[in-house]
Amino acid sequence: MTTIDAGNYWMVHNFDQFTFNAVLAVNSNYNMVVGDNGMILSTYDNGQQWVQEYTAVENNLNAVCRTASGFLWVAGDEGTLFSTHGSRMNIQDFGAQGMETGSTQEVSILNPVSNNNIENNEGLILTHKNYPNPSSGKTTISFELEQQAHVKLDIYNISGKLISNLKDQHSDAGYHEVIFDTNEWTPGIYTYLLRVGNSVENGKIIIN
Repeated sequence: MTTIDAGNYWMVHNFDQFTFNAVLAVNSNYNMVVGDNGMILSTYDNGQQWVQEYTAVENNLNAVCRTASGFLWVAGDEGTLFSTHGSRMNIQDFGAQGMETGSTQEVSILNPVSNNNIENNEGLILTHKNYPNPSSGKTTISFELEQQAHVKLDIYNISGKLISNLKDQHSDAGYHEVIFDTNEWTPGIYTYLLRVGNSVENGKIIIN
């Protein structure tokens, strides 16, 4: 339930398919709940619409908090930890079977018997806010690559279903723009996932 008038009136939101374990009010509009099977739901309009985030894990998530510096931390079963700042979420799993690190939907398992330092800076990206947003015709997703890399850009609806693949190819270093035609989709909140090498960025697209 959410309220915008100090508790005089409450709005009920039913998510029968989810089990919630913790909730965090980041600010007056941005709220997050976490639960079983790696579930994270976020709202950017004080509960009017909810978006399922993509974590690529199935462990139950039990706690969420925000630091003074703006980082969000989510803790779950078997030593699972999430950290996010802005739109990027990184996964670190300090379970008994070793260490697992990665980003949303991009998880790699490292062999714990090796102490070699592992570095991966393939195609590091800097994303810009898509514009216009909200959109009633088309929106432009822009990003910059530090070096040549394979780029995949997908659009998901609020249920987590893939609805469009906008890009899936090697791209040169530099500034890039991809246009998403929103005319054929119903109004609501959508999510884009931009995968570059082992890095993943996501963002919200609001269609009027």
